[in-house]
Amino acid sequence: MIALWRPVLRKMAREENNPDFHLLFNIRHIIVHLMSSGLVLRHLADLYLLMTRERERINFEKITEVLKDSRQFLMFGQIVHLISVCFADKSVLEPLGEFPKDENVIDRLYEDTFGGIIEKRKADKLSAMSVVRRKMLGTKRIIRAKWKYDLIEKGYFFKEFIIRIGYAFKIYRHKVKL
Repeated sequence: MIALWRPVLRKMAREENNPDFHLLFNIRHIIVHLMSSGLVLRHLADLYLLMTRERERINFEKITEVLKDSRQFLMFGQIVHLISVCFADKSVLEPLGEFPKDENVIDRLYEDTFGGIIEKRKADKLSAMSVVRRKMLGTKRIIRAKWKYDLIEKGYFFKEFIIRIGYAFKIYRHKVKL
């Protein structure tokens, strides 16, 4: 699991200009955004530029191993397929080898990223809502996003949902660790 990779990640972080660390950081950053507020084109562009400009220096075997251990490889692979569509560049797929493309997931990622652009910009309406109404809206969004959690691990949605309900009622106190 990811605990086994903590020393490797710490070592990467200490090395100056380590493209493996930057790629892992970007992937994790993108997945966190996807799971919470959603992706924007900038996330995809950053990952695309990093993967294409640093292709020769990135150890994709190590990256794949870390992502598989942390159950994020399936999600990453589909995001890279979306990037290949958005930037019309299939060469970005080469480091993944024969990774299966799931058209349904790609379509959902595309819709999730570009379909709700108008809705995402209505922050003033959101801030004017009561706390209870915002929490209900957030719950509805999480339930609609169950498919994203299933890409990581079956049953992961339920665990995260319980944690988020705890956040809503200030029951659960999350501690962040690398």
